[in-house]
Amino acid sequence: MAASHTANHRESEPGYKMNDHLFTIVADRENFATIDLERSFAFCWVADEVIEDTAYFRYFFLEALAYAALTYRYLTPIHAACVAIGGGGVLLYGPSGTGKSCLAFSCAKRGWSFLTDDFTSLVRQRSDRFVIGKPFVARFRPSAAKLFTELRDLEPFVMPNGKPSVELQTSAACIKTILNCRVDLVVFLNRQDCTEPEIAEISAEDAFCRMEQDMYVYPPRVVEEQKRSLRSLLPATFCTLRYNHLDTAVTALEKVVRKVALV
Repeated sequence: MAASHTANHRESEPGYKMNDHLFTIVADRENFATIDLERSFAFCWVADEVIEDTAYFRYFFLEALAYAALTYRYLTPIHAACVAIGGGGVLLYGPSGTGKSCLAFSCAKRGWSFLTDDFTSLVRQRSDRFVIGKPFVARFRPSAAKLFTELRDLEPFVMPNGKPSVELQTSAACIKTILNCRVDLVVFLNRQDCTEPEIAEISAEDAFCRMEQDMYVYPPRVVEEQKRSLRSLLPATFCTLRYNHLDTAVTALEKVVRKVALV
């Protein structure tokens, strides 16, 4: 439903609150939404100008409600890009600023298959490390246009969360995309000044602890299901990658995937 008027809705981000199976989004008294995650039923009341601001409405309300519902019932989100080679998926794990999008796109330009540039989701109730993503769009910081010619004619814009960005429809790039894959390698990214990339294997339990710390807050039942889902990744290979330059980082990754027999 739509209200008729509101103050400048971009002055602040909405607040999010989880109370057991109820998830609520509140920007102000004219713009709010709630969803019963057990019943997958949502109600949203927003002003006309918010609906007309499609990027804001999609980012803060529509996608937030949809992803909350899907995650509650089916998914375990992981803050990682994902690419695949030789039939095996590689998670590029790390916080903002570690170069997940650029490294994933660099891999794709070398012939790897592209699944997602930022968030990957494990499908719960499966034990085969099966993940899905969003292969149709990749988002970058505007400075990435200096690295990739595909981005140079794209108009930068400010995301609803205030971050400047450029958005590439992957169908316009000469890369292969996939809808899902099985994860065989998880790489924790550390982008720092260094002459050559440095790769070091880490234990499965160390990797699990790192990923567990980044889990979202959901009711205990859902959290336990997500932890079991994360543990399904433990038969994979885990390593860290300290790097500075994209080309040498991709070469280093190619050596790793050969070592673990993905190709």
